[in-house]
Amino acid sequence: MSHASYLSSYHLLPLARICEWFGDCVGHALSQATLERALEQLAERVAPSLDAIYATTTEAAVVHLDESGVRIAAQLRWLHTVSTPTSTYYTVHPKRGDEALLDAGILVCP
Repeated sequence: MSHASYLSSYHLLPLARICEWFGDCVGHALSQATLERALEQLAERVAPSLDAIYATTTEAAVVHLDESGVRIAAQLRWLHTVSTPTSTYYTVHPKRGDEALLDAGILVCP
């Protein structure tokens, strides 16, 4: 399941394509539900690390902010990145700019 999670999380392949690949190349068909559960388990396991990265980036005196448009389920979303020399935090939001950063708790109004 780690390979399937890797293909989804890092290579951003659609679940149906990953399931098809496993059937074609490994000879073991996966259901999308099985892959979704594996991704849920992965998210639970990496949550403490993501919390630490979030804290590092949002508490830093100087950060780099960027946003790029991405399509998710045929809808435009914005991938926001907050980075320091040692950490990068990613979040996706339907909007650009300050409103998205405020919603994510990255930008705090004084």
